Amino acid sequence: LDLLTESYCGHGVRQIGSAHFMDKAQEFVNKVKAAICTAIANLNIPDINIHIISGLSGSTGSGCFLDVCYLIRRLLNDMSLSARIFGYFYLPDVNLDIIPLTQPNARECIIVNGYAAMKELDYCMSFPENGGSFKQYYNGIGDVDWNCPPVDFCHLICSTNERGDVIPNA
Repeated sequence: LDLLTESYCGHGVRQIGSAHFMDKAQEFVNKVKAAICTAIANLNIPDINIHIISGLSGSTGSGCFLDVCYLIRRLLNDMSLSARIFGYFYLPDVNLDIIPLTQPNARECIIVNGYAAMKELDYCMSFPENGGSFKQYYNGIGDVDWNCPPVDFCHLICSTNERGDVIPNA
């Protein structure tokens, strides 16, 4: 189920993607809630696994991936549901592999966005150790404040093998 459409895209600028998403947060939550309700309909004790897939390098969800994770956590809490949340985050090398060397500005944007997103992810995944929290206000939703990691299981996906060789069409 692809819930983030082109209208959420920041076109390579993480802050723009985040701002676009902020305007659509309630719409996003409504779509996720409908999907969850459909998935668990007629189940006595649902065993819920949620899979979030996002890139970490601009125009791939890196500006709003944390918002998505924490809004889903908030929604599950509001619905009195527990779930395992899996995050699949693909690293900048996946996008760098398809951007030609003749586009240095695009490549630089991917690297900078990727670094920022990975630093945020690292910090948030370490909330139990660093005492941090995620706090954000969303129109129509209110405050979202969590001191737990954004996902229960974090998977980082790259386009290179263990030797550092790029895997074609990864």
